[in-house]
Amino acid sequence: MSNVQVITDSASSLDKGMLAELDIDVLSLYVNEGGMTHEETTMDIVAFYDRIGDLVDDIPTSSQASLEATAQAFVNAAEKGRDVFAGFIGSRMSGMFDSACLVAKQVKERYPDWHACMLDTGSNSLDEGYGVLAAARAALRGAPLAECHDIAVRTCLSSRWLFTPRSLAFLKAGGRIGRAASLVGNLLRICPILTVFDGEVEVAGKYPTFNKSVSKIAKMFERDVRRFGLVEATVHYIGPREPAEEWARDVIEPIAQAPVDVLPVSPVIGVHVGPALGIVYHCDSILPGKFTNPPEGVFF
Repeated sequence: MSNVQVITDSASSLDKGMLAELDIDVLSLYVNEGGMTHEETTMDIVAFYDRIGDLVDDIPTSSQASLEATAQAFVNAAEKGRDVFAGFIGSRMSGMFDSACLVAKQVKERYPDWHACMLDTGSNSLDEGYGVLAAARAALRGAPLAECHDIAVRTCLSSRWLFTPRSLAFLKAGGRIGRAASLVGNLLRICPILTVFDGEVEVAGKYPTFNKSVSKIAKMFERDVRRFGLVEATVHYIGPREPAEEWARDVIEPIAQAPVDVLPVSPVIGVHVGPALGIVYHCDSILPGKFTNPPEGVFF
């Protein structure tokens, strides 16, 4: 067993196989719909995404993991003599990171010999998840906490998420779109390409149709692969799976020159974005245009 327990939140969009294989503990976020609260990790994502387009007039909300669940995850590790590396959804997108830091401080007071690192990844979905995966792989190799942090940070700097929503309605209702907010102040029929810069959603391009945006994403991905190499890539989707599989097979895999995973985005993210298609990828080298300053973990 590794001396470092890796923890993340479910917004990282890691599937159950990844979590089990790399011994990653996940804190579930919640989707609130029609007066009911659904634990994200137990939701039927296929069924939910089959009908997400119909929810535009009554968009569900989301909430973070409870303080109690977060504390229990940290205490479980401390009682086993394991330090904790925890990578979370960006703090400008959710209060999860700040809450986790508060809890970690309290747990540290109870277990003085316990050590932990909380990392604000500045992103979500597998753009968050790739950093967590890198830390978990390092932990299984026996890397100490500080090394797990350094590897995760470099991965965050070397990954990128590009996506395009089919409609701006969900983004407008969710209100968590940072510098992209100007897009929804009018009724222009555009399909933006969105990415993350300094922990906020940023516009990477604007095109008249969804198909043109998707085509441009593939070109941007190809440009980055040629310049910075490729470690891994995943086609991400919100809504039906079939278009994502087709795009992965016909467009993305020829660029990657390897099979790529096709995974749904976390429903907590999905309810803020709505039906969308995109890609997240991890390159060999640090990518420009994602952070002004590198993310830095908070150690306890």
